[in-house]
Amino acid sequence: MKSISAVLCLLFRSVSAAESCPAELPGKVELEGSGLALHYGISETDQALCGKLVSNNEAWVGFGAQPAGVRQMIGAHSIIALPLENTVQQYSLNAKIAEGIVRIEKQTLTETSVTQEDGTTVATFKQLLSDEGVVLTSDNVYLLANGFSNDLAIVQVIIAAIIKFIIAAINPAFSKDIYGDLDKT
Repeated sequence: MKSISAVLCLLFRSVSAAESCPAELPGKVELEGSGLALHYGISETDQALCGKLVSNNEAWVGFGAQPAGVRQMIGAHSIIALPLENTVQQYSLNAKIAEGIVRIEKQTLTETSVTQEDGTTVATFKQLLSDEGVVLTSDNVYLLANGFSNDLAIVQVIIAAIIKFIIAAINPAFSKDIYGDLDKT
């Protein structure tokens, strides 16, 4: 019994503690006139993107990523918050209609939440920078989406956004060696 306890102790010591996303994130992309903003930061420890979508209306919200140069919704890996279902999950965007938005079977997001209060929607998530074949860097094209309501059938806003990973590093020691010089405009 002592040997099992010793092995478990060694296992627990070898697992590094995950870094929780902070309440305040250093980066922000606002989509002028849309009432939608993405607050974001990079967790160097976990190699993850911490995100918080804030909408000034009570509706579903979403965030998506495409490889560099691809400026379209179809084919994007996305994260969609559905307040009525109380979920923040990953989806593949296969068409511009609700039937083409397919929930990914293996969900890997952590620290998810979605709330609606006083006419606003706030959704949070933590997404690994490299996950199931999707690699997030400053070179990606990012999409933000905001619904008219909680019904996912209608898309109000899809706009490309630039996310500068170096500027938004939660830990300022974030390495340029991993992603190159990302502070380009």
